[in-house]
Amino acid sequence: MLFRSSMSFASSQPIAAVTLRETRNTQGEPLYTTLPVVNPDSSSNASFLVFPQIAAGGGYATQLLLMNTGVDALKGRIQLTASDGLPLLVNVAGNTVADLAYEIPPLGVFRAELRGVSEKTNVGYAVVTSESGTRLPAGSAIFQLRDAEGLVTEAGVGATPTGSASRIYVDYAATQTGFAIANPGDLTAAITLTLMDRWGGVRRILQQSLPARGHTARFVHELFPEIGNGFDGLLEIRSTTPVAAITLKVTTNRLNRPVLTTLPVLDLSVANTATTIFPHLAIGGGFSTSLIVLNQIGRAHV
Repeated sequence: MLFRSSMSFASSQPIAAVTLRETRNTQGEPLYTTLPVVNPDSSSNASFLVFPQIAAGGGYATQLLLMNTGVDALKGRIQLTASDGLPLLVNVAGNTVADLAYEIPPLGVFRAELRGVSEKTNVGYAVVTSESGTRLPAGSAIFQLRDAEGLVTEAGVGATPTGSASRIYVDYAATQTGFAIANPGDLTAAITLTLMDRWGGVRRILQQSLPARGHTARFVHELFPEIGNGFDGLLEIRSTTPVAAITLKVTTNRLNRPVLTTLPVLDLSVANTATTIFPHLAIGGGFSTSLIVLNQIGRAHV
């Protein structure tokens, strides 16, 4: 039986929570995906949501999940844009579209599965806007890769706020790290990418230009080929106009099949003075947990 919904909870004391989604791949092995936990009391001045990476076709599909945490119905639209700034065509429920409407009842959920219109993998980003007089929903994207036998891997990530300065973790210890940047604005973004070692020392600085409404998705080693196996460090992203970024990590498992993982993007413009809590750790019985902590203070140094 298919069941899709949302769950709300309240506590008499401040708590931390995490959502884990378990799916089985074609070998019957579990795939774990983290999904954001939304605070219904939090407020945001954002006028839109951005999903910086959409992939559809060539085995890839992207699920967009929008959640209404309030007691009033929400309405709006989802606009899909390809890397070149043109409409990104996808298949939704048998229809070829580049934008679609959503309507979410109070405390309800909207789900759209974006599939390819050809065998080619097409990529871009999505922007969610609300109808006048209504709030924005909370949002998550889940990337899925399938082959002829079924699901191979999946990974989820929340909608990303735009910003002008961010930092991501770069991991090449038997894995590869990629990133995507979307520029939903009307101005060309001059982007400075600074590759650093784990101590903050600069390895190399690269200048890039991202046109208005443009998008790019690259592996870090494609831009910085000097990265070798075993490297771990940081990539700082600074832009002259607000952009949205996402980090994707690809690991190959024992069956030589890819496993996708998303990692957070650290916004350098927002000071974090609160205690950081990891609500769930799993160690033993085949499980291990890696804790990654980034320093938000200070710029890259040579």
